[in-house]
Amino acid sequence: SAVESPAGSITEGEIEYLVKTDGRLRNMSDLREIRVRTSNDNYVALHDLCTVKKGLADRRSFSLTGTEESILLSIRARAGTSPVTASKQVRACMRELEANYGTMALFSVVDDQASLIGSSIISLIISSLIGMIVAFIVIFLFLRDLFASGILIASIPLSILSSLSIFSIVGVGINVMSIGGLAVGIGMLVDSPAVILEGINASSSPRDKRVIGDTTCRLSRSILGTTLTGLIVFCPLFFLPGLIGAMFREFAWALTLSY
Repeated sequence: SAVESPAGSITEGEIEYLVKTDGRLRNMSDLREIRVRTSNDNYVALHDLCTVKKGLADRRSFSLTGTEESILLSIRARAGTSPVTASKQVRACMRELEANYGTMALFSVVDDQASLIGSSIISLIISSLIGMIVAFIVIFLFLRDLFASGILIASIPLSILSSLSIFSIVGVGINVMSIGGLAVGIGMLVDSPAVILEGINASSSPRDKRVIGDTTCRLSRSILGTTLTGLIVFCPLFFLPGLIGAMFREFAWALTLSY
């Protein structure tokens, strides 16, 4: 190791020379003679405090990739950063490392949470599509109203888009927990529009704007109470402490925003 420290200056005539100490260690004797300052402002040699010898540090971890010994590096996205974005940036850096050091080492991804998040998003899309189709069929069979059934299923993608647009405002990232909250919230979302549509179609003039407004206002209080009751159940998730609280808080936010 080498440490260069300033040691003042020397002036000769009009020339000033800066002096630096050479802290390079050339052998074990230099290392043993390093002076260490004590609490009472005295200095002692390093070999008086400990045993100085050359060797290998104790191994504290061990990693194998297949049957070959390897170096395992765990990279996590910092707070407020999407794991998917972090994964893309890491893979871009890996391509640069492979271009420069590909002949000396092999670089590979052992586990990538971004792929799990990607599959979860695909599952959410598929589940939403299936839910929209099933809800459309059920509502159409009971109400016999194609227009009303279309309005109901249109609320599902609108809920997803509006929830995702607010994620960054409340500090929620796209991860497994938030996607799970979206799925649960969307499943609960269909209930309220279905009740209102059923009340409108049960009236004598379901196409009358005044009847639609009166029915919606009449049912809005009970619908609001049902919605708030469903949300209150998940309120304790916002106050969970520690790591568990951080995980389920995003679940609760996603469910609340989508519902």
